[in-house]
Amino acid sequence: MSVKQLTILGAGLMGGSLALAARQSAWAERIVAIDRKLPTGRESQSHSDFSKQAAQVSARASDPFDAWCDASDEQACESWLYQTDLAVLAMPVSGIGANLGQVLSVTQGFVTDMGSTKAWLIESIKNHKRRGQYIPGHPMAGHPVGGLDHANSELFQGRPWVICPDDSQPKGIATLQSLIDACGAHSVQMTAEEHDRAVARTSHIPQIVASALTLLADGRAKETAGPGFLSATRVAGGAEEMWRDIFATNHGAIAHGLKELTAYLSKIAQDLEAEHIDAEHLTSALALLEAARKLKLNPQ
Repeated sequence: MSVKQLTILGAGLMGGSLALAARQSAWAERIVAIDRKLPTGRESQSHSDFSKQAAQVSARASDPFDAWCDASDEQACESWLYQTDLAVLAMPVSGIGANLGQVLSVTQGFVTDMGSTKAWLIESIKNHKRRGQYIPGHPMAGHPVGGLDHANSELFQGRPWVICPDDSQPKGIATLQSLIDACGAHSVQMTAEEHDRAVARTSHIPQIVASALTLLADGRAKETAGPGFLSATRVAGGAEEMWRDIFATNHGAIAHGLKELTAYLSKIAQDLEAEHIDAEHLTSALALLEAARKLKLNPQ
């Protein structure tokens, strides 16, 4: 399957990488970017302006978009969204929430997103007359540094891409599945609640833990840092705008997971505080390591 037009709202790392992957796989005949900031040398266009232009600017390796539209030009944005087969909101969750309903109202095609939380977004448009055209999605990929300059066509290769298809039209699901395949990713279907609980444990809490470990290794401790520490803290930090949205919209699942993690760690800390350590005091710590080792060897 391929489409005539793919429109991406938000031409940063994720949106740019998606455009590069779609361009490389020839999944869309035309790829359009809607963003607040346009690259040097590109001008904002409406659909009609683009169609009339005799000599169009061809897509470049660093800029895979055929056309750009300034997000502040509402009329021009609507002209592109009306024509699109699939619109992808590739922006922080609050931005997705602020624009999702309007995009659904304008476009005749399908709409998906790349946001890190799902239940909050679905709730925000549950009564929308075109709810069925929305296919909630979340590619589990990223890079510590954002921006179009760091976009990579292979960012999604081999990565899971979550779809929460409840109430979505089958044709829309098939369209998104085709794009996922074109990007080299594999889809995982789950409910919004399952997604939010899962990513709290596999993405959001690890980000918090990695950041805490970075602060914990103060002073000369950093001089001893080896591969284990570097691996454990690779994702430390993060863009404040993005993480503010994640914490605000998935706070319940994150808090619950942190309480479970704290329970593990508190028991181990309590045992190791003993003045004289014997085998009994090491039981909790060793049991945790052994359970994790077995789970890595036999993930199912």
